[in-house]
Amino acid sequence: MCPDNQLRFIDAFVEYIDFSKLDFAIKTLKTEGRPSFNSKLFLKMYLYGYLNAIRSDRDLEK
Repeated sequence: MCPDNQLRFIDAFVEYIDFSKLDFAIKTLKTEGRPSFNSKLFLKMYLYGYLNAIRSDRDLEK
């Protein structure tokens, strides 16, 4: 992957954000079953879709 690829920027940007200073708290909605996905992963996917004008989750999956 290119060093100037937008995926590297998105990854570095989200990892740099201090969510506790922004008053975001990760909540566990259930106690049994599989654990929840990391919230940072969803933010990275959202930013990628936003930057590439992908509005459908099925298109984002491709």
